[in-house]
Amino acid sequence: MYQIKTSNLSLLALLLAVALQVHAKLPAVQVERLGKDLTPVGAEKAGNKDGTIPSWDGGIVTAPAGFDAARGWADPYKADKPLYTITGANAEQYKDKLAPGQLALLKLISGVQAGGLSDSPFGRLASVGL
Repeated sequence: MYQIKTSNLSLLALLLAVALQVHAKLPAVQVERLGKDLTPVGAEKAGNKDGTIPSWDGGIVTAPAGFDAARGWADPYKADKPLYTITGANAEQYKDKLAPGQLALLKLISGVQAGGLSDSPFGRLASVGL
């Protein structure tokens, strides 16, 4: 039988007590924006100026093509193709698309790549329908 040490139990109780006390409150102005210019979870609905991030229109609200209820899942992005793949060798070319930490990692560790997922204009951004 597994026995919990008293110190582990005390730590767990402390963490639980702290976690129950921590919560965030939004100003009323931001709460009022939810569902208007902000998504229900607080992200901006508008796309970016470059058009590489589309505006949020509600996410996936119908089953994607090929959905089978028996299997329970179909990839809604199956047809998306990567626009580019970023590696340490070409990272400088794409540095405007990378955070400084990503750029440093790509240069530091050979074999690491970014951009393997689809980066299409219709890609994986805010795709969960609520």
